[in-house]
Order: sequence, then C-alpha cells, then structure tokens
Amino acid sequence: MGRLLQAELKKLRSLNIWWLVITGGILPGIITYLTFYNQENPEWLGFTNMSLLSFNVQSLLTFATFATYMWAREYEENIMEQVLCYPYPRFYLVLVKVIVLFFVVAFTTAFFFCTTHLVGKAMFGTMMPGELMWKLMKTLINTGIMHFLLIPMYLCIAMVTKISISGLIFGITNMCICMALSHTSIVQYIPQCIPYVIGDSQLGMNSLKVDNGLWVYYIILVGIFIVSMILTKLLADKLKK
Repeated sequence: MGRLLQAELKKLRSLNIWWLVITGGILPGIITYLTFYNQENPEWLGFTNMSLLSFNVQSLLTFATFATYMWAREYEENIMEQVLCYPYPRFYLVLVKVIVLFFVVAFTTAFFFCTTHLVGKAMFGTMMPGELMWKLMKTLINTGIMHFLLIPMYLCIAMVTKISISGLIFGITNMCICMALSHTSIVQYIPQCIPYVIGDSQLGMNSLKVDNGLWVYYIILVGIFIVSMILTKLLADKLKK
C-alpha cells in the first residue's frame, strides 16, 4: 500500500492539469473582484459570499475533471497494463487515488482561502474582518469535506468510461444544474449541489434555500461516498490487463 502511494505521488508530479487546481483557487476571487470593481460601497460579506459561490460551483468541474483524469490517463497512456502486474489488491489502486485526491481538495480549498483574502484586501484596502474570516474557514472545512465525499463518484465514472473527458462533461453538467436550480428547493437534495448550497447558508447569507440541519446533508453525501466506494471495489475487481 505504501509503495502504491509513493508511485501515485510520483505520477502526480507529471500531471499536466495542475493548472486546473491553480485556476480553481484563483479564478473565483478574480471574477468577484471584476464584478464588484465598479459597484458603490461593496462589502466584505457580499464579496466573500460571491467568491465562495463561484468556488463551490467551479469545484464541481475542477475535482471531477482532476479525478477522472488521474484514472483515465493510465488507460490512455497504457500505464494500467503495467500497474495491474503488481501483486496488490486491485481496490488499492482506487484507494490510493482517493487518499491523494483528499489532499488535492484540501490544497485547492486552502489556496482559495488565501487568494480570496489577498484579492479582497486589494479591493477594500483592509484585512478581512476577523469574525468573517473564521466563519469562512469553518464554511470551507465543511464544503471541502463535502467535495471530497463526491470523489469516489467521479472515480466510478472514470472507471466505467476510461476517458478523461468524461469528468469534464460531468462537471459542466453539474455546474449547469446548480445554476439552473439554484433558487429552487430541490437543489439542496442533489448530492453534487449540496456544497454549493451549504456554503451560502454557512456563511450566513441564506440566499439559497436550506430546509434542514447540516447533518442531513452529511448523511446524504456519506451515503453517496459509501455506495460509490462499493461500486469502485466491484469495478476494480473486474479490471483486466
């Protein structure tokens, strides 16, 4: 298991889509800056909330694309045939990717926090208020965990399709669903849209409809995580050289 993780980290260095993670952390703050630039009397809370909404909806594309690419590239570059020669349980191939993707999600989320703070400071000329900063950190911890709980779903899609573009298509579809249904009550029950809705609620804006406690949404996403992991286990057992 340890050797597989080391190998995965080495392969991670050669990925040519790290720009996607960097963009996922920087772009929301820049878009919000450009949106608020000509507005009179902008406020930190409105700026932060719009950045957070942009980040959570964009992350559906970022993480889906990154996860599917990590798996599908091994087929596209004929690496999988070599990997399957090693005497490890095949489910470990999935498990190490889930572990690596946990850190990818954590890094992107932390990077977003830092860049949003810096962009906001450039706009307002002051540091983010302490109360808002702690509230944003708490919100990002929750939404970051929620994005991670969706990762096995993305890997399932990659294992079935074996093409990296499938994550891109799935991510764009999820973004469109969130935007189209953002002001309806059903959006809060769509697993992929939960981080988007909860982020707004946790920050205190409540512009999107949330009818339940946080634990309800965690139950939904943990259920999705467990089901997806079981499916990846079944799919991994059927892998052929």
